[in-house]
Amino acid sequence: MHEPLVNATHDVILSLAGVRLADDCPPATSSPIEFKLCPGDTMIIKVKGLETMEALGDIFEGLIEPAQGVVKFLGSPWSELPRSRRAALRGSIGRIFARGGWISNLSVFQNVALASRHHHNATRSALRDEIGRISDALGIDPPPHLSPEQTPEKRLCEAACVRALLGSRSLFILERALAGLEDKTASNFAAEVEKRRAEGAAVAWITDGDATRIASLLRKPMIASLEGSAWRWMEDGR
Repeated sequence: MHEPLVNATHDVILSLAGVRLADDCPPATSSPIEFKLCPGDTMIIKVKGLETMEALGDIFEGLIEPAQGVVKFLGSPWSELPRSRRAALRGSIGRIFARGGWISNLSVFQNVALASRHHHNATRSALRDEIGRISDALGIDPPPHLSPEQTPEKRLCEAACVRALLGSRSLFILERALAGLEDKTASNFAAEVEKRRAEGAAVAWITDGDATRIASLLRKPMIASLEGSAWRWMEDGR
C-alpha cells in the first residue's frame, strides 16, 4: 500500500482561488481558475499547447506564482511557505512532465530513483524492489541504466510513469501521461493511479489530447477546459 503522507489530516489536497496565468503564458485567462481537489478526486484539464500545460503543472507544484490568485497545497498557500518547506512538500507530489524532465548526466534509472532517495531516505535495495514492483504492475521492463539520450522514446514514457508512482504521494500532476504508451500500459497505469486515489491521493491530469479516452480509464473524474481564454467546467464527476 502506498499511503499518502498527509491526507489523514487534510480535507483538501490542492485548491485554486481566483487564479489567472501570467501574461506571457497563452492563453490570457478571461475568467479565473477555481477548483478544489479533495482526497480521492481526479480532475482532467483539457488545454491547448505545452506552455499552458507546463505553466499549470508548475503553478500546482508551487514552482511559479500565478499572475493573480492563491494556490494552496495541503491547506497552505505555496507563496507563504519557506523554500525548505516547499521543497519538502514536493516530495509528496508525483509528476509526469510534458517534456520529460530528465537530467541528462544521470541514467534513466537514476532519474527515476532520485526524488525518492532525496525526500524519503529510501535505501538502494528498497528503491530497486519498489521500482521493480511498479514496473511489473505496469507490464513493462524496469527503467534502463542508459542515459535519456540513449533511451528510446517509448521507454522514456514508461519510465516517467514509474517515476510518478514511486513513493508516497498525496498529489499526482500528470502531463500528457498516456503519450507514447501502448494501450495495455496506459490501462495499467490508470489502474495504478486509481489505487492511489483509493488510498487518498488526488490527481490533476492535464492533457492536450483526448480527454474522453482518459476519462474512460478513470472512476468519475471531473473535467474542465482551458482551451480558450476561459476556464470552463465540462463535467463534475463527484
